[in-house]
Amino acid sequence: MANAKFWTKKRIIILVVALLVVAAIVVTAVVLGVKSSEPETALETVTRGSLQRSISSSGQITETGIAVDVPLYAAVNKVYDADAIAGYRDDFSWTDFIINSIYNSEAGNDLPALYYEVTYVNEHFVNKNNILNTDMTGEESERIFSVAPVVLDVDAVKDAYDKLVESGVLDGENVEETLVAFAVSILAEPGGSTEELPESLNEFFYVDEGNPVDVTTEYISDVVTKYLGNVNAAGIDYTLSNFRLQKGSKIGVQTKVFKIDFTQVYTAFTINEYDVAKVDEQLRNEERVYAALSVNALNGRKVLAEITKITKGSYSAGVAYYGVVARVIFGEETETEDGTKRLDFTYYDSELNEKRIAELGIDDSDIVRREEVLIGYSVSVRVQQEGIADTLIVPTKCIFYNDQNEPYVLVREGNRERRVAITVTLSTGSDAAVTSEEEGALKEGDNIVYRADDSLLSSILG
Repeated sequence: MANAKFWTKKRIIILVVALLVVAAIVVTAVVLGVKSSEPETALETVTRGSLQRSISSSGQITETGIAVDVPLYAAVNKVYDADAIAGYRDDFSWTDFIINSIYNSEAGNDLPALYYEVTYVNEHFVNKNNILNTDMTGEESERIFSVAPVVLDVDAVKDAYDKLVESGVLDGENVEETLVAFAVSILAEPGGSTEELPESLNEFFYVDEGNPVDVTTEYISDVVTKYLGNVNAAGIDYTLSNFRLQKGSKIGVQTKVFKIDFTQVYTAFTINEYDVAKVDEQLRNEERVYAALSVNALNGRKVLAEITKITKGSYSAGVAYYGVVARVIFGEETETEDGTKRLDFTYYDSELNEKRIAELGIDDSDIVRREEVLIGYSVSVRVQQEGIADTLIVPTKCIFYNDQNEPYVLVREGNRERRVAITVTLSTGSDAAVTSEEEGALKEGDNIVYRADDSLLSSILG
């Protein structure tokens, strides 16, 4: 009996031990299971820099320009339209000028002068091809030449006429009519011709020195601006040539005084209606919108372009697409103190310093010269739609959201994680520009956590 009780106790002990072992195994399995279900974590580093949201497209390098011989009439009367200059025709005659001068000798001649005397010539421009820039306006403008109107001396004409009447050559019955006929007969030169006023007629004219007209480089800049449709024409190079005026000469208003040549390299591409809205808003607010062009034939080396206008759109698959025209800007090649060559774009826009160029994604030391870019080259276009400089940048996968949908990041400090509330100021999808709600709570170089668990991806990516 005692033996039976012993075995009963033994069995109970064995059973308890077995249950304890099983329980330990279960607990271990549960712990390990829970442990393995926790998401894997890894770290990223907070950086500081610039972040841009961009529009991508593609286009082709094309070219436009003008070559126009400018007559004196257009220069002195500030005619800016290139078509009007090229198609200039005299809208008054030499006879009209004489008659108007005689009948209005006391009130003043209301017709433009047909001849001008050259009173000043800038020798820098004579018989040279001068490369100038549309920035030469205002105080930076240079005077090219000055002229004064050559006016009919009606009193001198009358004196000559009276002498002929007194000598009996003319009867003078109808003084006004015969005076006009006499004036026309002796002054019957092709008004506004490209020739100089004949010396034999000088006695009947005088130079109105009190009303000189200066022609400057600002006038040519206005011609270029007008041709470009009054969009920003800053920094456009042009050539002034065929300038051969001589001081003291009296020249007709149809005389071609110089030639303007300018070509503008640009690209055209399309963007959809959603992307174009922001660009259109910036242009309407007179903001400058720049794009980086990767020239495919030059191994992707980049040049700068400024969007100048948006053209009529087209409709495809339920979305409107708009044409965009951008002027290509080639920087001026300069050399730094250490002999390194780089590009300077501040001649075009004073805000385009090294930092700004870097923000646009262009390496200003990667020299791309105008002569390297052939018309027809294809380009990949990246338009900066929105950008922030000198900001903290974190990967969007490191951003979490609380129950109120407020963003935060987890800063790893040793074995601990510190929650930092943030504000997202710009997101590109993969990266975000942020500021911490508490000043100094997040800084460059901090390690922040991200979790690769699928269940968290949607919250991480927002």
